[in-house]
Amino acid sequence: MDLIENEEYGYCSLIKATNNVLEKMKIENTTKAKVTNTKRVEKNLVEPVPMREALINAVVHALWKAFHKA
Repeated sequence: MDLIENEEYGYCSLIKATNNVLEKMKIENTTKAKVTNTKRVEKNLVEPVPMREALINAVVHALWKAFHKA
């Protein structure tokens, strides 16, 4: 049986919902590590700052379109 995770991000302020989604994205953004003889290099699946900016831009542009329909 496959388990599916389902979380609700609605029914609250837009700021709180955005923060909840950002936290979830931070959790899901796995870190991979490459270990060599001399060092360990860690890298996230997606860089956190551009990911945050993309999400916030998506929310703002979706709201803009919703309130400024032709």
